[in-house]
Amino acid sequence: IEIITYGKKNKSFAILSQDSDFTIANAAQYYFSMKHLNLDTMTTRLYDGRVLAKVHNLHLDQLPLYATLLGTDLMNIDILRSYHNHFFRKKDGKMDMDYFFTQVANQCRHVECPNGVPHESQLVRIVRNIRDRGCHYSFDKVYSMVMESIQSFHVYQLEQELHLSKIRDEKARETLKIAMLLYRQCWITSDLLMLLCSRTMEMSTCLEIFEPNVKPIGIVLLKLRAVLYGATFNGE
Repeated sequence: IEIITYGKKNKSFAILSQDSDFTIANAAQYYFSMKHLNLDTMTTRLYDGRVLAKVHNLHLDQLPLYATLLGTDLMNIDILRSYHNHFFRKKDGKMDMDYFFTQVANQCRHVECPNGVPHESQLVRIVRNIRDRGCHYSFDKVYSMVMESIQSFHVYQLEQELHLSKIRDEKARETLKIAMLLYRQCWITSDLLMLLCSRTMEMSTCLEIFEPNVKPIGIVLLKLRAVLYGATFNGE
């Protein structure tokens, strides 16, 4: 999400990656495929959210909803399975995916999405439609996941989440500013940043092994991080 924020904030020329979310979020002028990058010829493929919207007769602001109804990292595909079944048909013995994508786009076409977020009444109708087609999850669960998925395509500011402006201690505020700078420059991980900010920490990268030739700073911070992790796990 921070890459999307950075791309929009700095009006970036392009993002080179392998994640279609950048196309949906319209995070930069161009989105280039990492998968198809040829370093010998310096060529790759270009994906354009504007073209995607035009093909399906959608507005750019409707793409986050479209992606959500197809299924995203934040939108559990199990919730959408019975919903999707209504849009499947076979053509020449195979699943007609063109028909499927068109039918999902039809669900979005008449939904007003100012700044990418549907109006409350229309979002409620969409969630009810998903549940009426066989989804057994609660309304609140589906609504929460749909909204979280849609909002993930929009501008996100780490400073706002951490509320730096509300920290009264000047030294603490400056320390966290430096920590965020180091985090954005990939010198420290998100786990260490969250520890410094006394926020919830993910466990997935606590046992990282650094390659000294790739990221020497990892060796420098290894003992510090071990102490911080130990303090977190053993402290109150």
